[in-house]
Amino acid sequence: MKTFTIILTILAFSILYGDTITSTAAGSNWTNTGTWIGEQVPAEGDDVIIFGPVNYNTSNRIVGYLTNEAAGSLKVYLPVFISCT
Repeated sequence: MKTFTIILTILAFSILYGDTITSTAAGSNWTNTGTWIGEQVPAEGDDVIIFGPVNYNTSNRIVGYLTNEAAGSLKVYLPVFISCT
């Protein structure tokens, strides 16, 4: 029973807080898996760190934290709504 409780707690934490997704230095379009380390496009609630030039070419997204590092850039094509929780 303890194992089930631990697994359930970890799963709930992951769903509530999301993952931290980091772009590659090369960057590319937001929806391109090659833009992101681990080839995982950010999902709702994920924290996003941008290290390269990322083109935001998708519909509205809700992310946790959005961090733009010194070498990174985020080019947004309007109209779009980006919400950081």
